[in-house]
Amino acid sequence: RDPIDAVRQLPAAALDALAVCEDPGANTQTLVGLCERDPAVATALLRYANAPCYAPAGGSITSLRHAVSRVGVDGVRNVLLDIAVHGLLCQPGPALAP
Repeated sequence: RDPIDAVRQLPAAALDALAVCEDPGANTQTLVGLCERDPAVATALLRYANAPCYAPAGGSITSLRHAVSRVGVDGVRNVLLDIAVHGLLCQPGPALAP
């Protein structure tokens, strides 16, 4: 078996959301819908939107629509890439585990 096949892939919803982030004419509602399909993405996005740099007054965001509005497409892309990198570096596939 080829070790590259064992590398964890992003979930389909995250890959689709990343593609939407790259589309300049993309609709934010589409992006919200894709993020809602994956609980890990939704949780990470809400955590990111509630970070002190985005919410200095401490106003808590609980909806993905508001989270996407607060962080923008670039923020969503950052969250998705963070999930991808974390999955690759911190949770390798079983064939690559020590």
